[in-house]
Amino acid sequence: MGQLIPVITGPTASGKSDAAVLLARAWGTEIISADSRQVYKYLDIGTAKPEKPILQEVKHHFVDYLEPDEVFSAGRFEQEGRRVCRDLLNEGKLPIVCGGTGLYIQALREGIIPVEADQEYRKYLKEIFEKSGAEGLHNELKKNDPDAAERIPSATYKRVARALEVMHVTGESILRQMENQKKHDDLNFVIYCLMPEREYLYGRINKRAAEMVERGLIAETEKLLALYPEGVNSLNTVGYKETISYLKSEISKDEMIRLIQRNTRHFAKRQYTWFRSMEEVHYIQTSACYDSELIAQYIADDFNERQQNET
Repeated sequence: MGQLIPVITGPTASGKSDAAVLLARAWGTEIISADSRQVYKYLDIGTAKPEKPILQEVKHHFVDYLEPDEVFSAGRFEQEGRRVCRDLLNEGKLPIVCGGTGLYIQALREGIIPVEADQEYRKYLKEIFEKSGAEGLHNELKKNDPDAAERIPSATYKRVARALEVMHVTGESILRQMENQKKHDDLNFVIYCLMPEREYLYGRINKRAAEMVERGLIAETEKLLALYPEGVNSLNTVGYKETISYLKSEISKDEMIRLIQRNTRHFAKRQYTWFRSMEEVHYIQTSACYDSELIAQYIADDFNERQQNET
């Protein structure tokens, strides 16, 4: 089965980072960040990056890792993340993976199946999506790989397109290839997904967005724009996009805050969809009654029990 490694995930503002830090302190270990935006330097306030004292106390791999104009793919995260996991295990430390980028977590657990890109086929899939939407693309998957279509929801565009590409290029279902990879895997990721009550989460999101602006999101964005062009991928992020519109005098400050709140809620909704589509996930329903200590203790107790059952 491989070495068990805990993964703490969930939608934005769900409290996963606080729980992970508590566990890392208790276990004397380090965190592997699975966040596609915290990986970038200087994007601090807008990505809700852990405070500097926490980063100094508990090492977070892949935080402040790249310049904002660099690219960090799920495939690269899988390779480097697995390397760090094995390095920590060799040091006698149990790594904790924490982050809300579902594609990174999926890549870490299931691997990225290498297939040669067929640009014409990708263009064909894009045309289907533009013409018939996510449902049309999912229907294409039903025709080509019905088993994968049952497992992959239509709303997860990247996963649907990836499954179609794998079938097109290799002639074999992505599910079969994933099973073959898992048989030879030395790492076994146990995924804990925090699923807060929707209204409770939305309240946290609204509050955090307002606090980001108070803490200096506008000044942070101005500094980034002085160093990098507006079009870099890292700035194509909720929080920075709306702030850039404000700096260009396209919207008012109040409208900027409202849009950040709304767009973050929409992002969280997409995360809910993604996480519900994943298999072998331990969902933890949370609300205002659950503080970080309680969540961390629950995860620790469950993980310890799983470890004992493995021996």
